[in-house]
Amino acid sequence: ACNPNTQTGCDRSLNEICVEENGKPRCQCPKMFQRHPLTHVCGGDLCNPQVLTSCPHPEACTATPFGNFRCTCPEDYARDMRSGVCVSTKEKPQIADQVDSDCSNGGQKCADGEQCVRAADGSHHCACGSGMERNLNGKCARPGSCDPNDANSCDQRKREHCLMHPSGNYYACQCSAGEHRHPATDICLRNECLTAENDCDRSARCIDTDDG
Repeated sequence: ACNPNTQTGCDRSLNEICVEENGKPRCQCPKMFQRHPLTHVCGGDLCNPQVLTSCPHPEACTATPFGNFRCTCPEDYARDMRSGVCVSTKEKPQIADQVDSDCSNGGQKCADGEQCVRAADGSHHCACGSGMERNLNGKCARPGSCDPNDANSCDQRKREHCLMHPSGNYYACQCSAGEHRHPATDICLRNECLTAENDCDRSARCIDTDDG
């Protein structure tokens, strides 16, 4: 069991803290830091508060109780428990009856994959359709999908590559063959024991260690 007074007994690599609930101590995420469904870390990626692009939109770079910084979902947003993406918790706007001039941009109607939606105040705007999100290039795409012709469509900090999804239906940011994700940082790590990069003697046993 963890100790809420000394803050020991919880996994700091997961950004957990020890709290007492109903007289029993337990590990949980700090306030504002929702657990990521893929990495199981409280909060998103590690980030730099001095770099505006350190977190993906709409996430914010927030200080953790342990002195580092992680991306968090802002107010009125929560992590999707499948993709880990921050999604709005507000009531979704209703689809407008038709696309009109309010959804035009220089005379152009909503782009492919977008739909004209009516906000609560009666205004209209183009939004991504169901199951889609706007990527860094401003286009609507599947969460986690990428463009194999765009070298910047995947997070280079995580050493990801744009590869065909196992379903064969679209490209997604993934680790290359022979690599695995670090459970805390989500960075793609190479198992050097499976490649020619290790310098172990043939009679020695190779043990792979985290390289980043």
